[in-house]
Amino acid sequence: MHADLLLCNPYFIKDDPVTRRTMDIYPLIGHGYLASYLGAQGYAVDIFDGTFTNGIGDFIDKLSASQPAVVGVYGHVLSRHNAFAFAHAARERGMRVIAGGPDATAYCDEYLGNGFEVVVCGEGEETAHAVMEWIGRGGTVSELHDVQGIAFRTAAGDTVNTDRRPYKKDIDALPFPRRDREIYKPYMEAWRRTHGYTSMPVFASRGCPFDCHFCFRPVFGRHYRVREPEDVLAEIETCAGEFGTTHFRFVDDIFVVRKKWVKQFSRLIRERDLRFEFDILSRADLIDENVAVDLKAMGVRRVYLGMESGSDDVLNIMNKRMKAERSIEAAEIIHRNGMEFLAWILLGYPGEGKKDIYLTRDMVVKIKPDVLSISVAFPIKGTPFYDMVKDTLQKKRPIWRRTAENRLVFRGRYSNLFYFFVRLWLHQEVDLAKGTMPVWRRPLHVTLKWALRTGMELLALRSPKNTDNGVGGRGTKTIAVMSGE
Repeated sequence: MHADLLLCNPYFIKDDPVTRRTMDIYPLIGHGYLASYLGAQGYAVDIFDGTFTNGIGDFIDKLSASQPAVVGVYGHVLSRHNAFAFAHAARERGMRVIAGGPDATAYCDEYLGNGFEVVVCGEGEETAHAVMEWIGRGGTVSELHDVQGIAFRTAAGDTVNTDRRPYKKDIDALPFPRRDREIYKPYMEAWRRTHGYTSMPVFASRGCPFDCHFCFRPVFGRHYRVREPEDVLAEIETCAGEFGTTHFRFVDDIFVVRKKWVKQFSRLIRERDLRFEFDILSRADLIDENVAVDLKAMGVRRVYLGMESGSDDVLNIMNKRMKAERSIEAAEIIHRNGMEFLAWILLGYPGEGKKDIYLTRDMVVKIKPDVLSISVAFPIKGTPFYDMVKDTLQKKRPIWRRTAENRLVFRGRYSNLFYFFVRLWLHQEVDLAKGTMPVWRRPLHVTLKWALRTGMELLALRSPKNTDNGVGGRGTKTIAVMSGE
């Protein structure tokens, strides 16, 4: 095959022990959209997904088999170094190389300095088409100034970021993403081995209208656009028919924004008497009793909630624009309506002290999440959070290389070892609060809980680092003692 474009995912699960264990992973649906859109424009598009391969050697074999004119590589922070290696391998074989995705958009200068000719910034379909047209006609570098939504370097080595391309308003006009069976098969087999069922990703919307200071939305932005319910359901039914899948993850930046849309989609599923299960992502303050009823009726199994913290002070610094009490209310509503929820907690944010961590402990013990996911804060260029800490970023290891590496890359208030103890302690607290473990194991877990808390307290006795990062030191030396403990 001689492809016009080879789309590449440079992520290798063999290097990521956490994801190998959880196997909560999907193919890049964005590549499916690009393949469908560009295919409709007459381009021959091939796809290489490195997830379940043995490494870069398999990518080089794919280059030989596909013989692409252009190689397009997805940029993600966890696989940035692999992306650079892909670019160099392709260029050594005389191929043009472009990048896209969130990390490439945020760190375009680094990508342009490591073998990439052009970075597609933001929403990809129309911009990638414009770049492919430019390559196809043998365009000059000066012509790239007229292409919206890209970054490139001039002959003098200067980086140019062109005007952002307007977001596509009518996303229903996009063709369904291409889902190659050879790409999806290893994912579905892994899901079946690990979870006992298969699952596929689907988009109902693009963009998130909220403005949390740690969150980076370089691809779809804050401009929220949603597909027609009938169009979304038609895609789901097509996937179910072709792959036999009945579980789907809505991978939208945020699912519950327009409650009327949720009601329409739920009613449509009920009217057709369909039996699907869904996982969705929402803010806690968007969950109310009526929404929960609609979500349950449409088949939602689990709601992913970014709760972040049990401290209103920290939530204010994050610009979450909600109170911790709202997270507690949402958790109770979800459980009352027979659904699960996953709680995301973010530790180590600037301004967070030990008092705030205890408030987070109180919250997660009270709500008893079905799944508790805890991470330390990771700053991404282009966010207000990054601007707060950029002057204290580590020089040697500024990025993570695997999922849940959970390592502060800026100078935080406490040490990485402190947050390691906190994460384990919070998990023990929640496991004990649930009361589901065998009675004979409880004494061991109670002892472990207290050992972890003691270790956390001892580590906190070290002089907290003078790193308010422009926030101010609230309760820096407070040693919180919870009532009854």
